[in-house]
Amino acid sequence: MLVQKKYNLLITNVAIIFAITINNIACKKLVEVKVPNNQLVKNVVFSDDRTSIAVLNTIMTTISYGAVDGLYLPSIPLITGLSGDEMIIFNTALNKTLTGYFQNNLDQNNISSVNIWKASYTVLYKINDAIEGISNSTSLTESVRKQLIGEAKFWRSYCYFYLVNLYGDVPLILTTDYTKNSLIGNSNQSEIWKQIISDLNEAKDLLSDNFLDGLLMNPTTERVRPTKWAASALLAKAYLYNKNWAMAEEESTIVISNTATFNLSSLNEVFKRNSSEAILQSQPLADNFNTAYAPYYVIPSGSAPTFSHPIYLSDHLLKSFENGDLRKLNWINSSIASTGITYYYPFKYQSYKEIRPTDELTEYTMILRLSEQYLIRSEARAQQGKLSLALEDLKIIRNRAGLDAIFSNDQTSLIDSILHERQVELFAEWGDRWLDLKRTNKIDQVMTIVTQEKGGVWNNYKKYYPIDGAELLFSPNIKQTPGYQK
Repeated sequence: MLVQKKYNLLITNVAIIFAITINNIACKKLVEVKVPNNQLVKNVVFSDDRTSIAVLNTIMTTISYGAVDGLYLPSIPLITGLSGDEMIIFNTALNKTLTGYFQNNLDQNNISSVNIWKASYTVLYKINDAIEGISNSTSLTESVRKQLIGEAKFWRSYCYFYLVNLYGDVPLILTTDYTKNSLIGNSNQSEIWKQIISDLNEAKDLLSDNFLDGLLMNPTTERVRPTKWAASALLAKAYLYNKNWAMAEEESTIVISNTATFNLSSLNEVFKRNSSEAILQSQPLADNFNTAYAPYYVIPSGSAPTFSHPIYLSDHLLKSFENGDLRKLNWINSSIASTGITYYYPFKYQSYKEIRPTDELTEYTMILRLSEQYLIRSEARAQQGKLSLALEDLKIIRNRAGLDAIFSNDQTSLIDSILHERQVELFAEWGDRWLDLKRTNKIDQVMTIVTQEKGGVWNNYKKYYPIDGAELLFSPNIKQTPGYQK
């Protein structure tokens, strides 16, 4: 494993010193960060294959690690599920920040404890530093250098994908140069998207066709390092969000056509470790659980939600499943409390009990998977008027769920069917429902009703999150998300 002690990855003392140094630096405010004074340490780290690999491993660790409800990127499924119409928080008095997301009532003072902005820019500094260091190195093995730059640019695009979707206009930071970063303000969303697509196209050319081991020397069954297929998959999603239907179709087809590597798993195998559907997963970073999600989402049998398991699925989501949909049977579970109330919760990740360090791991967190590529291609084809081809892709996903194919000659109704399929296929994963509502301009229609049910009041500007006010104090050229200004 890449980031667990079980993998036995060799990291030299210099890399350990560097990792500690850069972690300490990255915790500072973005515009305060300067290049480390000890340039010699940086030069030494990026002069060696193994220490350079170790730096990218720390980046993957930073992206993958953390509590579901904390200051980490893995909190994206939770906060977007609460913001939209997927999840309910059991007791709004237990957690003010989660309640802010749930009732669409955030402001710059109540967002700090679950803050994707801060988490993203922390890791972006590390990524930019790695790109600079590896690009300037003349002593790395060429195949290692290419792979590491490709990985760094993939992860940079990944971070910006969520920043632009969750916050709108955000600063585009591509350097560790303090003098430049201190002057940067918000960039237009189109500029952010242009960079995302550029990085992914570069990453696609640099990354390996194969999943590589921890030293980037041999193919492995572990699907946890980005490959060219992961770059194409995220690129297909970026093109879809930008309404470049032809390119979305092209990139998703690249992934779907690689049947030697990717195939749709049975529903109860999708989220297993190294499933054939996985385009990219992340490994557990703690020895006591397979993923962070199951211990948080699974409500113990006979119990109601509690502080440790504070959310359950909404009726809006539950009612969106058709009769006979096997995804509801396989990916949702329930607990009947002593009050007689039944609470339904996400059960895509099912290994919720603590394990011993010697136990075999069974689940990895899914980042990108094949079924979404079919849905991306189906939507892209429908938007281009290729209705019969769009229906073929949709049929594949529905058949796995035990549902009959849909037949439609109407473009609008077919696109609505595809979006519905995304809702029930991708729930509680990476914010897809929340982002779909925004990119299809359906968010006001849905959230005006849903927010009122949750005890809040909906306004369109709330489709983006506010920036933590403390961040703005140190970044005078960065403007608060429109609508949240005092």
